[in-house]
Amino acid sequence: MDWVSRIERSVRRRDAVEREPFRSVFGSYAAALRSQATLQSRSFNVQQDNGRLRAQIAELQASLQRLGVGESSSAPAASSATAVSGASSEEMQAQIEDLKRAMARLRDELTEAYRQGRADAKSLLGQKERIDQLVKQTAEKEKVLDETRAELRKAKETIANLYGTVKTFTDENNTLRAMLNEAEARRDELQTQNDEYLTHILAIKNQQAAEMNQVNDMLEHMQRQQDVTAHSIAERVRAGDGVETERKISSVESFDTNAILDAVAWQSNFNVAQPTKVHNAMQGHNGQCTSIRYNASGTMLVSGGTDTIVKVWDVRHGKLKGTLRGAQKSVMSVCFSPNDRYVLASGNDQMARLWSLDTSKMVHVLSSHQKKVYAAVFSGDSRQVITGSHDKTIKVWGTHKGELERTIPAQSSVHFISASPNGDLFASAHLDRCVRLWSLEHGECFATLKHLHTQSITCSEFSRDGTMLLTNSRENVLKIVDVRTHDVVKTLVDDQGEYHNGANWTRAVFSPDGQYVLTGGQDGKLYIWSLHNMKLVTRLSMPDDVKPESLAARKRSQSMSASGGGGGGNNNSGSRSPSLSSSSGGARRGSSAVDQHPLNVTCVAWNRNGRQVASCNNSGQIVLWEP
Repeated sequence: MDWVSRIERSVRRRDAVEREPFRSVFGSYAAALRSQATLQSRSFNVQQDNGRLRAQIAELQASLQRLGVGESSSAPAASSATAVSGASSEEMQAQIEDLKRAMARLRDELTEAYRQGRADAKSLLGQKERIDQLVKQTAEKEKVLDETRAELRKAKETIANLYGTVKTFTDENNTLRAMLNEAEARRDELQTQNDEYLTHILAIKNQQAAEMNQVNDMLEHMQRQQDVTAHSIAERVRAGDGVETERKISSVESFDTNAILDAVAWQSNFNVAQPTKVHNAMQGHNGQCTSIRYNASGTMLVSGGTDTIVKVWDVRHGKLKGTLRGAQKSVMSVCFSPNDRYVLASGNDQMARLWSLDTSKMVHVLSSHQKKVYAAVFSGDSRQVITGSHDKTIKVWGTHKGELERTIPAQSSVHFISASPNGDLFASAHLDRCVRLWSLEHGECFATLKHLHTQSITCSEFSRDGTMLLTNSRENVLKIVDVRTHDVVKTLVDDQGEYHNGANWTRAVFSPDGQYVLTGGQDGKLYIWSLHNMKLVTRLSMPDDVKPESLAARKRSQSMSASGGGGGGNNNSGSRSPSLSSSSGGARRGSSAVDQHPLNVTCVAWNRNGRQVASCNNSGQIVLWEP
């Protein structure tokens, strides 16, 4: 960093400036020390020379004393040595004088050395005081330098922390940018899907309009033919051809326009009407009837119950067409394949089973779950089966071979599964009060809808165009969610508080035109809401003469009056009740619920022709309602 470099340069500049005074002081101090050492050496030499001279003087004085002593003790000796001693005395006296002069010179030199030493010592003390002052200043500057170095270290640590923070922010920014890119890509993908949905909806509407025009043209053509035929018959009547006329009238009247309407009416939505009365009531199962579904053309109904039996019904006449066996415990879910080739059922024996409608034979047993299987549906193209279980898994199977293709962790017990009519999407309703949206192709959950309800969700049903999802729950509230935005767009409640959801598998459905929502309550009534104003518009009660207790009393009366206890009698509308055979594996589950709420509606279905509704209840009844 630039400011760090500036600090380092400033410190180097300060050291360079403050080093020069120290250099001169240290040089003077070293010179003073050298001078002191020289003076000390000279003083030592002088003292040694002085000592030698003193020794020589002492030796000469001793010699003189010895000469004086000999003179006083012996005269002959003194006289004999007079000449010798005179000469020696003069030499010695001269030497003494020389020595005294040398000693004086040495004394002067020593004095000068002492004086010079005192001057040098004074200078040395001055230099020492200067050095002490510089040392003190140096110590203070070293302290400042240490503080500066400490600040520099802290600054470097701060810089390192800032580098780390910047790196963290950079990484987070990169992560957020990547998430933003993914979100934008997902937004673009959803926008593309939304555009495709809109295009698909417009195509459906155009197709429906074209088909309605086709039907109207066909009806007009039939009406014209009928008018022409009637006119021709009238002419022949006038001509007397009565027998042939009667036969042709019979032929005209027997033309069944329902054969055309059944094929296309459910696609046209032009004939949807709310039910108002019971058309037929059948005792479908020996125990609870848990699930019912119409086939694609609306001509058949499949039902399953706690008696382990799956039954297929003709809805026009209310007659039993076939019985499919194989389940070993209660059947909880039934449906037809979209191509009307198979019937699928699942239940509490932890399995799902597939029967062929062509042969009425079981073709596959789908066995891999560890707990009861409440939900089983076909994919939109009938090529796959999707099952959901209380073992918190969803499994995908191949319809053709019955092989397990994928196991998907579902996080919670699965109550209901529905497949979108638009293809890859399917939805699951769970015990944990969540609805999850899945991709069938990838087996991935791409949305979890939380906080829709405060209690467990019992169904999640798609609208016909696949854009809306209907949910029902044990809190007695129904909601409609926009699949594209995941927002709740409508909430349906009974303002009078009569509606109660009585089972964990209670189903609710859209009407074929998407204008109404239908479900059944614990009290045996059908409840219908209008989606225009989100108001409950119909509470439809079962007539007393078709309630389970009335039918049972009528059956007992017929049995008592009949000799030999013949087969089953007719129901309220004239349809014959099917003869039911008991199953050894059909132990009734939830008998207390049946005893307390025998009319509790467990499942409803709205025929795609718009003109018929089916319901089933805890007593095993299947009721067909019409306008």
